[in-house]
Amino acid sequence: MSSNQSKKVFVEIARTPEQIKQGLMFRKSLPKNSGMLFVFDDEQPLSFWGKNTLIPLDIAFIDAKGIIKDIKKIQKEDLTSVKSSCPCKYALEVAEGWLDRNECNIGNKVNFALDHQPSYIVISKTSKIPPTDKKGFDMAANFDARLNRLFELFTKYSSSPAWTRAEGKNPEGGLNAKGRASYNKATGGNLRPPVKADAAEKSPAKAKRRDSFCARMCGMKKNLTGKATASDPDSRINKALRAWDCNC
Repeated sequence: MSSNQSKKVFVEIARTPEQIKQGLMFRKSLPKNSGMLFVFDDEQPLSFWGKNTLIPLDIAFIDAKGIIKDIKKIQKEDLTSVKSSCPCKYALEVAEGWLDRNECNIGNKVNFALDHQPSYIVISKTSKIPPTDKKGFDMAANFDARLNRLFELFTKYSSSPAWTRAEGKNPEGGLNAKGRASYNKATGGNLRPPVKADAAEKSPAKAKRRDSFCARMCGMKKNLTGKATASDPDSRINKALRAWDCNC
């Protein structure tokens, strides 16, 4: 596929509630042709804002088939909600102007390159998809299967940071201490451990953090999460709520 038919962007993948909450906050810049891909459990109305975002961003909302449905802007430190116009499963954040400069538009299709590290996606202006990758994976399979294969390959490499691998995960959901340290080092963020109810009672600062997190996540579960995910005790959002002792 020629360069005028497709555009490549290297991505970090945000899948857990903690990763989605952190997003690109506190980043002072983005490397050239890079961004973050947010992955949700199922199609749902998506909403983002610019709190603690230090750089202006473009955001593309993408449906389960990999089609870009909306392209909007997120201004730095702007608390205005930026919402998808229809249920979507993915959101791509890149530096402001990147989508315009690369002539990426609503209706373009997003595909994944699965045999490279670091991970990247390809925004294509054609529906043609290569039949297989180098490992024989069926690239004509549905979008979710390609994404899951990408995440599988991304997390298996020993050179990848701990927060992307099992050793950095908490079995009950979210990241453990090693994972948080690895994530903060890689992103310059300030991801901290969950605050339980008993700890919140002893510290006004921790109580404020817990109240803010629980309010945000309970709102997400009520308004933005599909029924199947909301009722699944093992879904990422319910694990996160339990980790913080949130009562919705």
